[in-house]
Amino acid sequence: MNQTVVLGKPILSPSPTHLFLRKSLDRLEHPSANALLTFWRDQEPKGGMRMGYDIPSRAVAKFLPHILIAEPVGDWDDARIRLAGTSLIERFGRDVAGDTASHIYAENPEGASVLLKAARRAAVDRDPGLVDLRILRDGIEVFHLETVLLPILSPDGAATWTLVGAFRF
Repeated sequence: MNQTVVLGKPILSPSPTHLFLRKSLDRLEHPSANALLTFWRDQEPKGGMRMGYDIPSRAVAKFLPHILIAEPVGDWDDARIRLAGTSLIERFGRDVAGDTASHIYAENPEGASVLLKAARRAAVDRDPGLVDLRILRDGIEVFHLETVLLPILSPDGAATWTLVGAFRF
């Protein structure tokens, strides 16, 4: 298998030949995913996390490479990526900050749909989404992520965005 390398790490080249296995989780296993979820839960009684105040901040600095912030377009018909951590280059092969989910997942619209539905549910219900994602190529697992989707407030506090923490095993 020929892989592209960016920043010294192999990345996935988006391809419709990949098989994506997703399942919702009742609990997280990745220590960093658990730590981010715990931090978010600690902030909820204090009014929740806010972009530009809590993100970025010293408290979440260790998670920033694994964080993606999605701002809804319409009623989560699409989402604009406002921040994308450097570890996400491994997943997408480039910096996706500023792009829309529909553009990032142009070759895999189902992937965009799953992200948008989970982000909308997290934002509307103020309930974390916990997802296990495995990407297979020719029956071989090439990528395994545990993802937590968390509602956060926009910089002005008027809208709810979604913080996606994606942690690779």
